[in-house]
Amino acid sequence: MLSKKDIQVLRDVFTENNREWDKRLDIRFSDFKHEVRDEIRSCISASESRMTKMMHEIKDEILEGVTDIVGNEIVPQIDNHESRLVFLEQRVA
Repeated sequence: MLSKKDIQVLRDVFTENNREWDKRLDIRFSDFKHEVRDEIRSCISASESRMTKMMHEIKDEILEGVTDIVGNEIVPQIDNHESRLVFLEQRVA
């Protein structure tokens, strides 16, 4: 049977081992947190790059669409109105 002194010695050993184990866990957890943080930052950076690229592509599509509308729809109408104005000015003058 264990004496009170033996029990205290065992308790001290386990307590000290727990502290060492806790320190090792804290170090490992700290490393893990840094790895997760770095991975998240990497994913966010990659996502931002993809979104920026998509926004530039969409901007280019919008500009192309606007220039097509202006070139194919608006400019011919303006030319038509100008020619009609010239015709009317010639008739009135």
